[in-house]
Amino acid sequence: MVEKRKVARAPGALESLVLSLAVAAVGCAVALRPAATADSVGLLLWLAVFAPAGGFLLAGLGVRWWPFAAAAPGVWMLALVAVDARSARNLPAPLWGALVFAGLFGLGWGAGRLLARGAPARALAGAGVVGLAAAALVALPTKGAPGGDGRAGEPWSPATARVLLDLSPATLLVESSGVDWMRHPAVYETVRADRFERLPYRGALAGPLALVVGCLVALGAGLATRSAGGAEE
Repeated sequence: MVEKRKVARAPGALESLVLSLAVAAVGCAVALRPAATADSVGLLLWLAVFAPAGGFLLAGLGVRWWPFAAAAPGVWMLALVAVDARSARNLPAPLWGALVFAGLFGLGWGAGRLLARGAPARALAGAGVVGLAAAALVALPTKGAPGGDGRAGEPWSPATARVLLDLSPATLLVESSGVDWMRHPAVYETVRADRFERLPYRGALAGPLALVVGCLVALGAGLATRSAGGAEE
């Protein structure tokens, strides 16, 4: 006789809405800055780290993708529009960037659905791991190769820096929004981007592709766990 795995009760509609809005609010935290310091790129950098972690957390807590979890990236899109309107430098293509962080959220939701569904403790731990991994990918290009004492030394070699920039969710998100990330102060000086060239992400291609991949992962994870749940009963 097969022993059934105990799964926590799925949250109701009101609880799911509250959880989704709470995650949405955390994602908007960087947007709550005075108009004089509004920075749309800063919001994108934060969402590059938080979007996949937030998706993982909501899925692990049992929040359904539609209509509840998907509301979080919708709120972030509104926040990006509001911040970009106040920012000293407007994003050339904020729509494509918004599609990218929605895709990252979908990837996180799919992973959380598969790995932590119905297990709140595992959902929190997994979201933390996903957030740390995303933060590492964002920070690595600017940290440089470790020196003999373990601290960051000289910048990465051009080949390594190019690969790390391509793997960074921040690069994908910011470049898809139309920003010249290689010449942005956050990258140019620390990476010494004038040493090499790389092709930037094209938002018109990367944005829709990221959204489609994220939604497909979320849909596939939902179907897989629904089938598994039916087989266990």
